[in-house]
Amino acid sequence: FRKKRFLDVGCSAGYLPFIFHENGWEAEGLEPTATFAEYGRRKFGMNIMTGLVENTKFNGKYSFITLIHVFEHLTDPHSVLRKLRNLLADDGVLYIEVPNVHEFYGRFEQSCDIAHPYYYSPATLSAVLKVNGFDIVKLVSGSSVRVFAKKGTPAKVKVNEYEKTLEVLRKLRRNYYLKGYFIFTPLFDRFSRFVVNHATIAKILKKLARAYS
Repeated sequence: FRKKRFLDVGCSAGYLPFIFHENGWEAEGLEPTATFAEYGRRKFGMNIMTGLVENTKFNGKYSFITLIHVFEHLTDPHSVLRKLRNLLADDGVLYIEVPNVHEFYGRFEQSCDIAHPYYYSPATLSAVLKVNGFDIVKLVSGSSVRVFAKKGTPAKVKVNEYEKTLEVLRKLRRNYYLKGYFIFTPLFDRFSRFVVNHATIAKILKKLARAYS
């Protein structure tokens, strides 16, 4: 009997690999931040490699590979997927979870992160997987896009999500400001006027200022 092998890409200190290890898997992690990887190796006594998928040498195939809020950080997702496909066992499963560009909360410009070179919708994440030789087993869409995929045959996929995504973002932005203006601002004003005693707060602040002057 051979243990199933698990790899968590972007594993931080290795908490998820440790859970799999405790449940009988041969588990490993890959983490680009050296301090996290070293802490995990010392804490759990497991193989947590330091580096990126592109420059790491792996031994053998994996039954299950996960990238949980990691894939959106990759600057070259195509090359990473091709390498992960080679690392996956023939009956293995790849799981990717990313923020859903169609479900941003608040203001879009505040939700954007410079550490995310790409943002994905359900359609675009599915497309990039299919182009690189994966078949979608299951896709769940919400605030995040969650995809289970298996090895398949690379396919040509044409996806036109640009206009659709722009319209979704316009709607989210419009709703954000409408809610802020008609709901949250009046509620805050009422709370401030009838609940918060400004005179009491002023006295407290002055007292603290005298205490620490």
